[in-house]
Amino acid sequence: ERNVSVELTTSSATASESSDYSQLNHFVLTFSTGLSSQCAIVKILDDTVLEANQSFSITLSALSNPEVVYIPQETDVAEITIREDSFDYIEVAFEKDFYHVSDEAQWLQVCIVIVKGELERNVTVELDTIANNNQTNQPLDSDILEAHMLHFLPGQSSYPPNNKQCELITIINDDIVEGNETFELTLSTTLYPKVVIATSNTTVFISPEFVDTVAIGFSEELYMVQEGDGSVEVCVNIDSGSLQREVVVSLATYPNTAEASVDFSPLSADITFGATTSQHCLEISILDDTCLEDTQNFYVALSSTDRAVTFTPGRQNSSVDILEDMDYVEVKLDSASHTILSEDDTMGSGNSVEVCLLVTGCFERNVTVDLATSPITAVYGRDYPLQDTQVVFVPPEYGASGMGLPSCSSGSDSGSGSGSGSGSGSGDCNEEPPTTQLCIDVFAAHDEILEYDEEFALRIVPSDAALKPLDPNTTTITIIDNDYVSIGLAGNKYQTTDDAGYVKVCAELVDGELERPVTVLMTTMDGTATADYVPLMSKELNFVSGQSDHMDRTQCLNLTIMDDSILENTEEFYVHLNYTPMEDRAVVFIPPLNSNSTIYIQEDQSDSVEIGFLQPQYYITECDQCTVEVCVGLLEGTLEKSVTVKVESQDGSSEYGLDYNVVYLNSTLNESQSVSCFDVTILDDTCLEPSQNLSLHLSSYEDAVMVEDHPSTTVTIFEDSLDFVEVSLLKEVYEIANEDDEIGDGGRIVVCTVLQGCLHRKAPFRFFTREDTASEGSDYVPLDLTLNFGSESMTQSGSGEAAFLQSGSDYISSGDYSSGALFEEDDLICVVIQSQSDSILENSERFSIFLDMLDPAVHIEQPSNSAITIVDNDYVEVGMQYNEYITTEGEGSLQVCVEVVSGVLERNISVELTTYSETASSRDYRPLNGEFLVFEPGQVLQCTYVNIIDDSILEWNETIILRLHTNLSSIVRIVSEKSEIIILEDDTDFVEMNMNSTRFLVAECDCNISICVEFTDGILERNVSVSLSTEQGTATNTDDFLEIGGREIKFTRQNAAGDLICTELSLMDDKKTEYVEHLSVVLQGSEERIARIGPRNYSSVAIVDNDFVEVGLEQEDLQSIEIHGGMNTVTACVAMRTGVLERPVQVDIFTIDRGYCKAGFDYVIPNRPYVSFLPGEAGGVKRCFNITVVDDVIVEDDEYFSLMIQPSSADESSVQVVMGEDSIGVSIAEDSRDELNMTMTVTSTNINEEPVTRTQQVCIQRSRVILEKEVVAFISTVD
Repeated sequence: ERNVSVELTTSSATASESSDYSQLNHFVLTFSTGLSSQCAIVKILDDTVLEANQSFSITLSALSNPEVVYIPQETDVAEITIREDSFDYIEVAFEKDFYHVSDEAQWLQVCIVIVKGELERNVTVELDTIANNNQTNQPLDSDILEAHMLHFLPGQSSYPPNNKQCELITIINDDIVEGNETFELTLSTTLYPKVVIATSNTTVFISPEFVDTVAIGFSEELYMVQEGDGSVEVCVNIDSGSLQREVVVSLATYPNTAEASVDFSPLSADITFGATTSQHCLEISILDDTCLEDTQNFYVALSSTDRAVTFTPGRQNSSVDILEDMDYVEVKLDSASHTILSEDDTMGSGNSVEVCLLVTGCFERNVTVDLATSPITAVYGRDYPLQDTQVVFVPPEYGASGMGLPSCSSGSDSGSGSGSGSGSGSGDCNEEPPTTQLCIDVFAAHDEILEYDEEFALRIVPSDAALKPLDPNTTTITIIDNDYVSIGLAGNKYQTTDDAGYVKVCAELVDGELERPVTVLMTTMDGTATADYVPLMSKELNFVSGQSDHMDRTQCLNLTIMDDSILENTEEFYVHLNYTPMEDRAVVFIPPLNSNSTIYIQEDQSDSVEIGFLQPQYYITECDQCTVEVCVGLLEGTLEKSVTVKVESQDGSSEYGLDYNVVYLNSTLNESQSVSCFDVTILDDTCLEPSQNLSLHLSSYEDAVMVEDHPSTTVTIFEDSLDFVEVSLLKEVYEIANEDDEIGDGGRIVVCTVLQGCLHRKAPFRFFTREDTASEGSDYVPLDLTLNFGSESMTQSGSGEAAFLQSGSDYISSGDYSSGALFEEDDLICVVIQSQSDSILENSERFSIFLDMLDPAVHIEQPSNSAITIVDNDYVEVGMQYNEYITTEGEGSLQVCVEVVSGVLERNISVELTTYSETASSRDYRPLNGEFLVFEPGQVLQCTYVNIIDDSILEWNETIILRLHTNLSSIVRIVSEKSEIIILEDDTDFVEMNMNSTRFLVAECDCNISICVEFTDGILERNVSVSLSTEQGTATNTDDFLEIGGREIKFTRQNAAGDLICTELSLMDDKKTEYVEHLSVVLQGSEERIARIGPRNYSSVAIVDNDFVEVGLEQEDLQSIEIHGGMNTVTACVAMRTGVLERPVQVDIFTIDRGYCKAGFDYVIPNRPYVSFLPGEAGGVKRCFNITVVDDVIVEDDEYFSLMIQPSSADESSVQVVMGEDSIGVSIAEDSRDELNMTMTVTSTNINEEPVTRTQQVCIQRSRVILEKEVVAFISTVD
């Protein structure tokens, strides 16, 4: 009973709102009062497209008053189905009237095109193959297709390129040589009349591309034939492949070493092979001649201009060898004997003789004559080098240029061999046989062996069947020897002794070798030796065959030596070697350096003499430069030569250079002088010493002089009476500087005497003390000491301690004094004097020390006594009364005292007090600077005051140092020199601290940030501490920062108001992408009375995340194929490569079109082009999405576009795209049924043949389809 409105809206299912029905978009229907129904008309469109039943829907909804209009759910949508009418169809046909393909193409694409109509449903046609009159041998030439289905899909139409479906038919290459072949293709359907076949068949032509071949070759790689056989048969075979037509092969001969028309008849022929022929054979004539020649050959070769013909590897050419028959030549030597006049030429390498060979007959190949040698008396290798050799006669065509070698008709001949030669001949091969001469040089070996003349034989060896030897075939070669040998004495000198009996003297073969005997002569001549040997006169030495300079090379004689018993010098005589030729030439050479030798006769060991000192003992008194004569004489034996003995002195108790001059001399005796004397010089040393001695020793230079019986003698030196030493005290006055030593036992000094002179024996003297003002026993220790010095020891007796100071520097005690020590000039002899200690402060005291003589050789000189003074060294000890004083900052003054700790005062002494700042300063007290405190006799304590000043500075308890010192350190000793004064702080001073900043904004990192506390009020002269602690907010300990728990912040006296003390807060980068996080740092005071916390007692720290995750598109390019008339999808994925999330992030997706590719037409991306990654996710997570590929029914190339990603604007700092993974290519393969249809029309199908050229226009018309690429049509004619 009121107006209400509803609206209708259409939506597509399979029907298209543009081509199948008219759209209703919010179409309003109004119900007025009393109306119960309302209608709307939807127009249905006829599109002439062959399609299946299609549908769309209409939705009913309330317009503006849903509260009063109720639409039941089951009636809010209506489905409309549009059934296909009977007038829609498509017409299909073969794309081509015929196809042309090569048999090596492997496959052929055959397409069926929609000539007319459009599809929105699936239709199917059948494709079959039929062999054409058995011209095609299926399945050898192509695939067999039987009822093969081709499916046309919705969206295909007669508009290219989406207008066809294609099939690949395999073309099989059968490897048979053949002509063109054909087969038929037929098209049919069961869907007539919806599908109409326009052309039902087409023809496929298969043409060979000349890749089918046969392989042809000779049956053998080598044919062999005898020269006299007349002919040779060669055969040509088909080795592989099949023929279905004829091919022609050409055969031809080519000369090599065999000459055409001379050795064989040339041949050139064509050979035809058909389907039934596999071999052809031909004969080639061989021509014979009478010349001796090598095997000769020529070639046969195949060729063809037919591309179907190939040749078997290695068999396209073949060789024919013509083997030689039984032709021969005659050979002989020029003479039966030859002579080599001299074994060696002037160069020493051996002489030679020329031997010639003669060859009679015609030859056209090399003729090799083998020659062999055999020894008669000569030895191979040593006497001649030639053993077996070959001499080669070369025909003219093979000979060297200029040699003049004949063919069968020439008249001069020569050859080559182990030497050089030339020859001559005459005749023709068919008349008188030609003769060729070749000569070689036969050499003798240079053997350096002396021998008789020797012979060997050279003969022809018939090793070649084509050679016929004639006489003479052997010659005898005689070698005339011209060698010699060198013989000389084996040594230039020989040594023997007169008791040896004989000496062996040898001559040796210096150079050469013997194979025959030779004789040399040896003669002796006197030298200094006369009756000492038996002489020789031209004694023969015979060298025999087999001796050489390297084996059995010597011949020797023994020369008799005569002995005597006289000691004499070495004597000599001489040996001479010579040679007298016994034949027509000299065969022995004696080198001048080897013709003479000297024989030395040495004395034997049995001849000797004895020599010695004539006296065993000599005596002399010490004097200056006096001498004693000592003699050496011949004691036993006879001398005929001079002999020398050596005399040497050796210390006994005396010392050379001090007591005597050293003796070192040679004494000589001979046959005229049997005694030799010399002087020993004695020295006076002025030393006080006992008697001394030295010894003289005798030694011999040669074994024949004996000294064993009297080898030594002794010289004794007596002391004179003029030697003495002097002793005196070193100083007249001595002082003991301290009455007491460091341990209170008394002071000590050393008193020394000076020794003047040399002392080498015992000499005693005495030390003793005597009182003066000092008393024995109470003031000093008495001394009475006797010292006895000698050459072997030092002894002492009495009371006291002695010492010895050598040269005034090296201290040697009496216990260290060793045997044999000598006391020299200026040596010091010392004793120790000691005072006695007391505790009385008193004046210095004195006593004396004296020397006393006990030996007349020891003279006491002045000063003989010394005065000794004892100096007093008593003292007192003073120190601070207390080590520590304690006072308060506000008390004003403090009393401090010094006391006598030990000792007795009988005189005034003074000390000084000084203050030093340790922690206190001049504003805390008034300093003392060297204030004197005086002690009088009997006083033990003195005091003074230190003033203390109050301030308002916060400081520690402070310290002053009191230090005690004196200028009388020799009698006043400070035992407690230092005392501390501690000033306690009052309780009215304090300082104030605050945080420097209440807010920090930092980037997340593995790093430290500085948190500072500010000194805001007060003055410090002590350390105060506050503490910092962290409190978690959204940031967490260990993940985002390292907790601070009561960290101490210390301010010192160097700090003033305004100073900052900072500490490090460690931040942690957790490598997680997250929001900004917070924590607090709190300031607290541990000493609240003196360190107060101000209003800025905390700081807030905000940590800004700088982590990111890395994302990237999957690396491989995406590929899709258009589905005809429909849609296809490909899946792309965005992968999180690295990182961890603690908050969501978003990655935007977008595309960039390339070429003709367009978004919305060729592909559709999601409505919300982004992907999200959520908290908790980490590297390895993927988000995938689909891209829809749409078939646009356009003839075009494959298309592509770029799929790209980037972080959303809110996440630019939190997401990074991996380099190279920000985009991938998406390729869309063109639907093969989007095709362009072309139609060919002509104005007339017949052209009348006329004498002039006529033209006929042919038109190509394309279907109305969208093109996005160039399409080329090829037009061809078929005869």
